[in-house]
Amino acid sequence: MSIKTAPFAPEEVARRREILADTRHSIEMEGGTVPADTEAVFQRWARGEITLEEMGAEVRRLYPSTAHQ
Repeated sequence: MSIKTAPFAPEEVARRREILADTRHSIEMEGGTVPADTEAVFQRWARGEITLEEMGAEVRRLYPSTAHQ
């Protein structure tokens, strides 16, 4: 369940989008890509709609790992 917070200042949204740009660049340098559904989750976090923990949980739900099964 998402925790409602006050809207972020534009500077915070910009800072978070810069973090995501760096993350995308790192993934691409390793030969990967960021799928559209993951990008949508990233943008929800950047806008402050979900927490960092919720973002991680949503990505894990989209792409479950079998490493620990």
